[in-house]
Amino acid sequence: MRHLGPWWGRGALALLGALLMLGAAPIAEQAGPVGPAVSPLGPEACLNLPVSGALIAPASCWVTGPTSVLIVGADPRAVMDGAAVIVDGQHARKLTLPGSGAMRIHRVASRHACISDFTGTFDLDLAGARAVPVGNSTCPGAAPARGSGFAAASQEIIATTQATGGMPSPASSYYVFGAFLASCGPTATSGCPLYVDGADEPSPSGGPLVVLDFGAPCFVPPTTGAPIYGTQLFNTTTCTTDDQLLPLAQAFARGYQSTHGAGSPLAIIALGTSNSLNGVNTGHALTGPQMHDSGQAWFTNLVQPFAASLAGPALIVPWAANDIEGSSSGNFYDPTLTTPWVDGYGSAAATSLGGTKFCAGNDPYRMADYGDDVLTNGWTDSLYYQVAWGAPVACAVPEIYVTANATQWQRTSQWGVSNGKGPITFTGPMSLGGEAGTLSWQDSWNA
Repeated sequence: MRHLGPWWGRGALALLGALLMLGAAPIAEQAGPVGPAVSPLGPEACLNLPVSGALIAPASCWVTGPTSVLIVGADPRAVMDGAAVIVDGQHARKLTLPGSGAMRIHRVASRHACISDFTGTFDLDLAGARAVPVGNSTCPGAAPARGSGFAAASQEIIATTQATGGMPSPASSYYVFGAFLASCGPTATSGCPLYVDGADEPSPSGGPLVVLDFGAPCFVPPTTGAPIYGTQLFNTTTCTTDDQLLPLAQAFARGYQSTHGAGSPLAIIALGTSNSLNGVNTGHALTGPQMHDSGQAWFTNLVQPFAASLAGPALIVPWAANDIEGSSSGNFYDPTLTTPWVDGYGSAAATSLGGTKFCAGNDPYRMADYGDDVLTNGWTDSLYYQVAWGAPVACAVPEIYVTANATQWQRTSQWGVSNGKGPITFTGPMSLGGEAGTLSWQDSWNA
């Protein structure tokens, strides 16, 4: 779960003194048909995961249900420690095994997983998030775990917003799973998890900022003409095009309007993707020009139509969002392939942006960078600064899961000051709200 933490507001100090990757070869075709295809139970490539790279360096992944997945590997903060993250709907639990090194999944059955490291084999209880050493012969059998259906809600990403003085309360944001498509049509209400999430969304005094994370960018090659862009929804094996994502976003907004009236604080709903490689296209990656076109299409085919469809008494401001992460794992695009997406979205949105960038309040069509700031895979302070704040469309909503994240973003903001570009004004931090051993949302705000 991620929390998009409290907003910093327009006069913030930009963290000065405070506060699931490489580009790959070009691709020519898409593997599999367009539209939703929920991932089968069993092992899968560790790409486009509903968990932050700040929690785990994944080595082995296993789909356990329509909205659940087991991810094991190493702890990115201590690579000699093994880690397992159990994702169930909008919640994640993390288990760390000190000194075990990166772990692997061998099989899953009856809500138990057989995992191993260089020291031996463990039986991981998925329900209780407990691991005990066992012999390999006593590990679970090879039958796949039964899925438990999808949970209607809660917080896989969580957000908050700006208040006049003091610390605001958090609001919630969400990973969007492919299983939602079947029940979230144009008129769906309480049978759609996203509608329920929208209806249950809190309304902090400063107004919520909600991110709907639709997964990694991908495309469907048409018979003739340009590719059709979209994302790989979580726990799917195909590319869901931008126009197919629109009803999902609308379902959330419809639910929100059902419980929020004209007196509700202004809400920002940001439609998000990431710079993760996908598990759909050949080579798992888009080229630079394709990333640029994907960003343009995100505005033209999703964010702008979403804005045009908004109706109801509560005021909603539409944004885009991108979970931009730096990683040496080979599972995320480097800056030469990530920046074109930001530029593409910015060029399409340019004529719709207001003259002054506030990154809060009634400032539609901005793009929230809600990723990390790790200097690896070609990323530098200048490059992070550009995609998080320097680009006219960009607003910084950084992951602050551990105190080191605050230090990293402070460094990048200070780079802006030292190079005559000014500090970053942060909209607010992403927080996991204390899940999986991370900072509470209060500590994310104060870090």
